[in-house]
Amino acid sequence: MDIISAQHDWLQQLKSMCKRPLRVSKNINGRPSQWVSLDAAEFPLDYRTVLHNKVVFDIDATQWKKVRLFTEIVIDALNKINIPYIAAYTGGRGVHVHAFFELSEDQKRQCVATDVMPKDLRMWLFHIVLQEAGVSPKLIGPGNPFDTSCVNWSDEGKGHLIRIFGGKKRRHKTLLKEIPEERPKDVAFPDDIVLWKIPANLFKEFIDQFKRSQRKRVDAVKRYYNASQHFTGKYLSLPCIQKILEGLPEGQRNAGAHILAIACRLDGASREDAEKVILDYASNCSQENIFESEYLGWVNWIWTKEKTFWNCRFCKELELCQQGECTLHESAFKKEHQFLNDKNLLQNISKILDRKIKKEEKNKLIVLFVYLSAYGSNPLNLFLKGESSVGKTYLAKTVAEYFPEEDVWFIGDMSPKALIHERGRFENGKMYISLENKILVFLETPRRETLEMLKPILSHDKKEIEYKVADRSSAGKLQTKSVIIE
Repeated sequence: MDIISAQHDWLQQLKSMCKRPLRVSKNINGRPSQWVSLDAAEFPLDYRTVLHNKVVFDIDATQWKKVRLFTEIVIDALNKINIPYIAAYTGGRGVHVHAFFELSEDQKRQCVATDVMPKDLRMWLFHIVLQEAGVSPKLIGPGNPFDTSCVNWSDEGKGHLIRIFGGKKRRHKTLLKEIPEERPKDVAFPDDIVLWKIPANLFKEFIDQFKRSQRKRVDAVKRYYNASQHFTGKYLSLPCIQKILEGLPEGQRNAGAHILAIACRLDGASREDAEKVILDYASNCSQENIFESEYLGWVNWIWTKEKTFWNCRFCKELELCQQGECTLHESAFKKEHQFLNDKNLLQNISKILDRKIKKEEKNKLIVLFVYLSAYGSNPLNLFLKGESSVGKTYLAKTVAEYFPEEDVWFIGDMSPKALIHERGRFENGKMYISLENKILVFLETPRRETLEMLKPILSHDKKEIEYKVADRSSAGKLQTKSVIIE
């Protein structure tokens, strides 16, 4: 069978598993061409979008022997967990190991109930396998031997491209039955896809961990779900929906159609009216690289659902949420608005703090408002001074319990390097430390060099400051890192 016929059969098999239209493109001078739907594509092809129910281990290194070693480690871990996989030489420097999974109906219901997105599950499974393989966290992330780009892409955006079997870079991407000593030259395609059914105990572990880490989000989903049951307005009139109807840029257009389809169904629109809304929206978006069928596919999708749920997270991920003007938000936070509008607000807050902190009437309110300033445009700094054992640390820690765990950093004897490694994220060759909406609680007087690094931020000299820090790589080589504190 030639490459074109084999690619066509393989992509049709993938298409049958997609919940969205499969997008494809060609390799033009080393870069993907415009994305088009599979039905409109001209074969042979080089790239396609990654499926939602798929975990890709993108293993890359300059030396093939390292690629072989890392791939064998991942495959051993997958075999231990009994996860079926397809390994492939990418045609460039590395290897892709593909694992496809499926959820039971009960597992799907649990995902909806706890606001799990496919990306959440993909990333968790990715890290579970790499933990089983004993891979160092320093080797994981964009640009590292275990790249996360094929896993950590937004489910509400356009998706992420990956090379297709038969697609070419230096050579063609090809199936690997075993990892050879040299990069292969022949082209082979998988015979079939075996879906991994996630065991109930492992899925429960994921849900429990997700709930713990996303408690704030889960509470918000419940709140908005309850509010939507009593919502008497029109979803198409919500300010976030009105922003979508004005048109969205490339990369967000599909997500906008998805949200509009849900709004139309919840408003009780007919299928014909929903299609008109979607097409009017499409006319306000860029016309490049997208077809009407892709927009209307969301109408077809929503009409297959027996129940439809509203989720504000969709619009928040697109940065379209406008809570101050939203009637749904008002109904979801009705009690809170009543609380904040009470003329006895300070006394009410003080009563809440009294449950855990006796006396310290002024100090506990001062600490609370300094913490709250982290969410404003002019964050404050506070130094608590007093004799040993008078309760300074207890006061700071107890008030912090009323704030989201992920926003509070308790810092003991921390060096600048520890701050970088524990709190930084690596992007585009630089390490970034974001202090936005973060509350830093120093339990001890910070090291001089740590404080010197943070001083320009604390004094609001700039919103972003770059430092050069000497550090050792995973191989032990001394190197200079660019660190951006935001």
